[in-house]
Amino acid sequence: MVIELATYVVYETGFIQTLINKKQYIDAINFIYAFELVKEFRPVPLLKYYLHDSKIAAKKIRRSDKSVEALV
Repeated sequence: MVIELATYVVYETGFIQTLINKKQYIDAINFIYAFELVKEFRPVPLLKYYLHDSKIAAKKIRRSDKSVEALV
């Protein structure tokens, strides 16, 4: 009963979609697996988006000649 309620809250409220829209892909994937929503939200494309965004961020850091610590 508790799992069903939690799944309803996470899935029906759009919580996972909100995480995806905010580009918080890893958090979204954690919830997807925790609430067994793999059929509704495929994790592989989310991982690909995460990897793509990470590459872009790394290029920006290299081009700016700043250390990671300076950007945080």
